[in-house]
Amino acid sequence: FLTTLRRLLETKGDDVSPLDGKALVAKKVRAWCAMACRFPDGEEYNSKADAESSRIAFGDWPTPIYFLDYMYGKDVRCGRPAARLADGGNPVREVFSRALKAYGEWDTGHPSWDELAVLAAVRGPERHFGTRRGRFTIVNERGANHWEDDPNGNHYLLTVRTDRRAMADIIDELICREPKSGAAEAYDVAAYVWPAYQPERRWAELGIFEKGMGEWQNVQE
Repeated sequence: FLTTLRRLLETKGDDVSPLDGKALVAKKVRAWCAMACRFPDGEEYNSKADAESSRIAFGDWPTPIYFLDYMYGKDVRCGRPAARLADGGNPVREVFSRALKAYGEWDTGHPSWDELAVLAAVRGPERHFGTRRGRFTIVNERGANHWEDDPNGNHYLLTVRTDRRAMADIIDELICREPKSGAAEAYDVAAYVWPAYQPERRWAELGIFEKGMGEWQNVQE
């Protein structure tokens, strides 16, 4: 969550760098691409889990923040092509195959919140996204957020520029690529289902997460 980024902003200079955390971020970080918040108002898991840290991180971050919010990512569903790849030593295939079955999303794919945020960070937001300038604020202790347009704001909401189906195709093509180092002859895949307080009966049917709660588990060795 945003605990570590808050702590970074609050650090003081030391023998490694005389700069405090905020000054160090201003010098080293061009922009932050965050998968967080729910436009225009609401609650979202990443930003409400440590609401106070989210409030401080969003408010004090000295460089632009690009937000891939819950509402954008929920309808960009990916992973079906990767899950159906031939089993040729590709750990990405194994993760999606297991995860889509565990979540009951084999035929729909999974919302691609994180993948979209990474795509914006790596390729730059202007390539596939539009932007809306303003500011997200955390408005209560539960971590609810509010968006306000502001021509001088430090926050940019990523908006639809490329059709969502096309965005899903872009992500699917990337995650289906073969590893550059070649197929892995042996690997461990760790799967995690969260949050732990929402166990699902179908896990038992699939033979995973036998404790009935989120846990790390090797699914292939």
